Amino acid sequence: SAKNLQFEKAAQFRDEIFELRRLLALEEKTLGSGDLMPEDPVAVEEELA
Repeated sequence: SAKNLQFEKAAQFRDEIFELRRLLALEEKTLGSGDLMPEDPVAVEEELA
């Protein structure tokens, strides 16, 4: 059904976001800024918009 397809799309999107955040966290650790507080995700999304 269309609802099921929408659910799968949402899950796929969530997985991609999760992977991007994981890579970003990994990159921040490499830069040595792991002790900083993570940014507000809403503020980050507004920057990217």
